[in-house]
Amino acid sequence: MSGGFWAAIYGFELDDPPADLAGPLVLRVMPNQNAGIRESIVQRTVAEQGYATPRVVLDGVDDALGGAFMVMRRVDGDDLLHDLGLTRMVLQFPKVARRLAAQLSRAAVELHELDPQPLIDRLRDVGVDVAALGVHARLAEIDAAAAGSTGFAELAAWLRSRRPVMTPVVVCHGDIHPFNMLETGYGSFELLDWTNANLCRREFDVGCTAALLNCAPLDVPRIARAPVRALTTSLSQRFIKAYREQAPINLDIVEWFETLQYGRCLAEVALAPIKNDGIVGPRHPFRISAPAMIRQVQIITDVTVGVST
Repeated sequence: MSGGFWAAIYGFELDDPPADLAGPLVLRVMPNQNAGIRESIVQRTVAEQGYATPRVVLDGVDDALGGAFMVMRRVDGDDLLHDLGLTRMVLQFPKVARRLAAQLSRAAVELHELDPQPLIDRLRDVGVDVAALGVHARLAEIDAAAAGSTGFAELAAWLRSRRPVMTPVVVCHGDIHPFNMLETGYGSFELLDWTNANLCRREFDVGCTAALLNCAPLDVPRIARAPVRALTTSLSQRFIKAYREQAPINLDIVEWFETLQYGRCLAEVALAPIKNDGIVGPRHPFRISAPAMIRQVQIITDVTVGVST
């Protein structure tokens, strides 16, 4: 199945299955064992609490298969942009932006209303350092990029000097965007891909989504970049406004997490030649968005990050 750059995804059905495994299924194989185990726990736990995400029916680790894996129910639906080309999105932008902002903010708010304690307990039971999720890992990536690229050390210092308190924690997805959501009917959705999930304050999710919308990976001709950027910036602001209408957030802290997301994405681009794992290739969204992210980091922090794009 298509979708994703890190995990391998397969659709299948079993011949003569037991009742709990009947029907279309999806196999997701994750090459990093620890990250895969964590992802399976998160998705299983939030689904059990009634959140709209595919139910995990089996998970484990199989080196012959390729690493950690999970089997989940296959959901019929379309991503949020399935019927929109760039031209239609521009011509119908006000309507499209209202719809997307409402859908994305609803997914985030409903997730943040879940009780985080069951997930905290399950992660701790398998030895996951809950406090190190999210922010710690992203700062570590920025530190690693500083060894070979300019600007990352200054960006890391800027982030650390302004680091907010990370509580109270909620369950965060870390990657809520239109291609990680499926419309499954009028007013309903399913949220996919929990690789970046963690426990942090709600501004983490809002900032990450705002960054992904503001610097959307749209590869357009140079002449169209400025007007398209104006539209994506407007969509990002509409999303934040829609979230604030449902739950209180601190906008300064949202901007801090937004900047952290830019830094993390740019660090992955900078580190790609060193890792040489083929994940952040020429068509990866982070690489396409890198010029816009570099500009945004400079606007917010006055730091210029050097990344080859």
